[in-house]
Amino acid sequence: MATQTLSNISGMLKNLYIGPIRDQLNNSTVLFNRLEKNEEDVHGADLKAYVPLFHKRNQGIGWRSEGGTLPTADRRSHTQTSIAMAYLYGQIKISGQAIRGSRNAATAFAKVVTNEVRGMVEGLKLEVNRAMWGDGSGALTQVNHATGSVSADTLFSVDDASRLEVGMVIDTYAAKSGGSVQLDSKTISEVDVLNNKIALSTTETITDNHYIFREDSRGLVMMGIEGIVDGADSTGTRIVTTLQGINRSTAGNKFWESPVIDNGGANQNLAISRIQQAYEIGEIVGQGRCSLILSTYALRRAYFDLMAVDKRYVNSLKLDGGWQALEYTGGGGSTPWVVDRMAKAKSIYFLDERTLAIYRAADFDWMDLDGAVLRKVSDKDEYEGTCFSYVNLGCSACNKNSVLRDQV
Repeated sequence: MATQTLSNISGMLKNLYIGPIRDQLNNSTVLFNRLEKNEEDVHGADLKAYVPLFHKRNQGIGWRSEGGTLPTADRRSHTQTSIAMAYLYGQIKISGQAIRGSRNAATAFAKVVTNEVRGMVEGLKLEVNRAMWGDGSGALTQVNHATGSVSADTLFSVDDASRLEVGMVIDTYAAKSGGSVQLDSKTISEVDVLNNKIALSTTETITDNHYIFREDSRGLVMMGIEGIVDGADSTGTRIVTTLQGINRSTAGNKFWESPVIDNGGANQNLAISRIQQAYEIGEIVGQGRCSLILSTYALRRAYFDLMAVDKRYVNSLKLDGGWQALEYTGGGGSTPWVVDRMAKAKSIYFLDERTLAIYRAADFDWMDLDGAVLRKVSDKDEYEGTCFSYVNLGCSACNKNSVLRDQV
């Protein structure tokens, strides 16, 4: 049998594995699976998508008496928003011994590569899902524990552990932007998702309310629905003030805010009337039409309980990509209600998917502009390959989407 060459190995990575990677990553989250993928509008040296927005009708209209002065001419109002790409990478590494040990057997090498690719794909799937739920800052959660020293491998509380994993390397900061790092490159040794606790592999001094980020990723993560579907809540607070270059707090930019229904930060029991209000409000405010509802498992259970009390039955739906959903009927037809373990706690999102798109310079691919998918690691008997995507989540009409917060 012919010797397996590094050139053949690179070809195998490029041709055999990119298809499955794309298939799995595109199904990594219901949003990534369902939303339009837009590559045509991403161009230029800055790799940005520029999207024109219409936000005010021509108001040169009015009723007049016979012989009266006609309405003053007006025009439609437009603006432009820009969507910058975020850069996501996943790397595999194969030792020289593994390559040489399988040099005469393509199937043996395929097993080595498949093992590494599978692990990388799983990591990228989870990372895309994490980002799709976020606000673009990269903040994963906040410390919810008294400030002080915590011993290695000792659990301490965070607001929400659902986006954290064992082995993840993290940084902590006092704020989502600005300031200096407090904990730098520390490794998570344990995660208790049910009780929202984590442990670090080393003894560290932690600070209450500090934000936790993946190592070196603060401010570099793609935008998620928490940042897009946002507006001034009952206290006047916004999670993301400036989105895609437009400041939501500026007079005249109310069209760029999503309706927020909340309870001032105080938890309240879920009620059908509030669900229906959030379902309808995007249509009332922005003439949207809710096509997808997203929440945590806990809020789906609360919805089930409400239906049981009223002796109502809820149908299930099967979506493309293998996703299962509940059916919600709020007057606008059958709408799927989907859950995710990384969903924002105590919040339900009501989306008009026509207003959202995945903007990307290209689909996931191997980095091979130098002609080689596998590159030798300097001073090591190892070879590495990099899968990447330049991508972001963008919106063309924030006010057609809504969020219901503070619900349990």
